[in-house]
Amino acid sequence: MTDRDQRVTSERGSTDAAGRVARHGRRWWLWGLLGFALAVLGVGGWVGYRAMEAYQNLTAAKAALSDSQLGDITAMNASEVQAYTDSLGQARQYSTSAVDAVDDPFYRLATHLPWVGDDLAAVRTVAHTVDNFAGQVGPDLLAALDGLDPSQLVPTDGGIDLDPVIAAATRLQSADAQVSIDLASLAQLATGSLDGEVAAAVDDLTGTLTEVQQVTAKGAAITEVLPPFLGSDAPKRYLVLFQNLAELRSTGGIFGSYAVLTTDNGHFTVSGQGSSSRTIGFLPTAVVDESADQRALYGPTIATVPMDVNFTPDFAYSARSFAAMYQQQIDPTPLDGVISVDPVALADLLRGFEPVRYDGVTLTSANLTKTLLSDAYTMFPDDDRDQSQRDAFLAGATATAFQTMTTHPRDARAVADGLVNGLNDRRILVYSFDATAQAQLSALGVTGELPATDTATSPTFGVFLNDRTDYGSKLGYYQSGAATVTAGDCSADGSRAVTVQLTLQYDAPNSGLPLEVRGADPNAYVLRTELRSYAPTGAALSGVEVNGGAVDIATGTDLGRSAAKFTVDQQPGATTTVTLHYLLPAGYAADATPNLLLTPGVHPWSVAGPAFSGCGTQPATAD
Repeated sequence: MTDRDQRVTSERGSTDAAGRVARHGRRWWLWGLLGFALAVLGVGGWVGYRAMEAYQNLTAAKAALSDSQLGDITAMNASEVQAYTDSLGQARQYSTSAVDAVDDPFYRLATHLPWVGDDLAAVRTVAHTVDNFAGQVGPDLLAALDGLDPSQLVPTDGGIDLDPVIAAATRLQSADAQVSIDLASLAQLATGSLDGEVAAAVDDLTGTLTEVQQVTAKGAAITEVLPPFLGSDAPKRYLVLFQNLAELRSTGGIFGSYAVLTTDNGHFTVSGQGSSSRTIGFLPTAVVDESADQRALYGPTIATVPMDVNFTPDFAYSARSFAAMYQQQIDPTPLDGVISVDPVALADLLRGFEPVRYDGVTLTSANLTKTLLSDAYTMFPDDDRDQSQRDAFLAGATATAFQTMTTHPRDARAVADGLVNGLNDRRILVYSFDATAQAQLSALGVTGELPATDTATSPTFGVFLNDRTDYGSKLGYYQSGAATVTAGDCSADGSRAVTVQLTLQYDAPNSGLPLEVRGADPNAYVLRTELRSYAPTGAALSGVEVNGGAVDIATGTDLGRSAAKFTVDQQPGATTTVTLHYLLPAGYAADATPNLLLTPGVHPWSVAGPAFSGCGTQPATAD
């Protein structure tokens, strides 16, 4: 064989060998691909099984929780608490199994696969969220509820035990932190790319946790601020102001009398009660600075007369002003804050303590308001001696009713309900001289402030009533009202007309009332009300009509808002319609829900109407 033949044979052998190697390699690759495919199918079957396991357990957990709805945790009784505790225990068993399924290594690996990975990851997030609720959030809420049970958290021997409040604060803060983490995790899921059922589960769980967060966030905030407010860290002194709703002011009524409340590690002492007009009196110079707009809107007496400091609806300003007057005229000892309460709120609180006896008079929740705002003026009619006795009676009766509330109630739930009602209706207002505490109280909505800036979805309209009757009458006792807000069509530039309509009913008799109540001649029995309007931020009041006729308005700026004032006179038996026209600028949502703030009176306002709807003319809800 020649060298050439040998080279050809060698090359052919090499080629055949290479072919055999290549064919062998292809066979191994094919076998490897087949093995991988079989592995994927095996893993897929396992992942599918684990996903079904998670689904079944999550469904069972949801059913267990649905058997005993959380509802309003503050209103749950002992049997409802036990039922929900049992439901949480059952749900936790299922949610733990669901978490075990979705934490499987192959399941977690499959969350990175295309097409199905997002859905699997979403189910894993849902499982952990449900498990967190059943294992931590729900139990923390129920434990906090147990510590804050009104039957335990009530004054006894002039004080309350703050330890349950402090323990509840820890639980609520823990629950709130976990809910925030879980909501953030759910928010990261792109529900638009998920399977319909998975997306629906994510949305449903997000809605539920959002409602739960309203409880945890507010509960955590309340229990955080309450212990130091009640003197857990050091004794506190508060000036308590009692509003007389028979003579209207923006926050309710004149600050007719006051007392000093001292708190020391949960123990209460009430002292130093007095009459605003007779004990403090009128001051020769302003106690706080006023802007030119404030002087134009409210007049000079807002900073010199203790009964006029709340011509403004800004309770913080009123509280600082009255406290400065008290310290200048009565007691310079530093104060930690100011609390305001009106007779309607006192009567509501009194349900848990009644009856209370003072100076031969029995006070109950049914007669307290009438006694303080009407009967006292017939008991002590007109001359100086009687007026002095009346002022002393009013100050003593309100202080005694308030002091009674530092003792052990016969119905703790009624007291808790009354406190919540008073705060929600802005009949109980709180101000703290500590900036941090004031910020916390403001966030809780108990400081009586207008929002610094309105949101696009909630424009705030304020209309407040102030008595301007000759001789400072108490005819406001006979006034009641109703209100409606109506949104007009949107203009091309995005602005929108909004109308606030008030119906003022005045039911005083036209004879038989003492001078202090009816006012001085020649305008006796004529109720003169000065209304002050505060537009939403960026908006303005464009006009006012009284019984269909246009009236003049004085305008200015205060509290970062366009403000205006005008006067309405009413004869006994009159029904007066007041219509205020606002122009809401572009930037507010077409489906916004307005917030209408009104002066709390003797009789609750009747306010009706749904929220704005699109850009058509629709009535809107108000508070």
